[in-house]
Amino acid sequence: MPYVYAVLWLVIGFILIVKYRKESPIFYAAGGFFFFLGFWWGADAILAVDLFASPWVWILRAVSICVLLPLVIFYFKHYRDRSAQSGGGEEKH
Repeated sequence: MPYVYAVLWLVIGFILIVKYRKESPIFYAAGGFFFFLGFWWGADAILAVDLFASPWVWILRAVSICVLLPLVIFYFKHYRDRSAQSGGGEEKH
């Protein structure tokens, strides 16, 4: 089963980079993160080391925080700028 997750993460990363790269550069970083997850899950399945046990899981968590936090901040700034350009979003009654 870990192989299925590894392939799933790699496919998602590939789709984000190839299909959605024209919409925003954020998808390069998100796709790269999914590639990282795919390789992490694949390495966990292949190696004799449990990469989801301490101390390895803390490395995964640190990388996840360092990647996802800037992605979320960039996404919300980008979303706010797009809604401001389109006239403020929904009309209030």
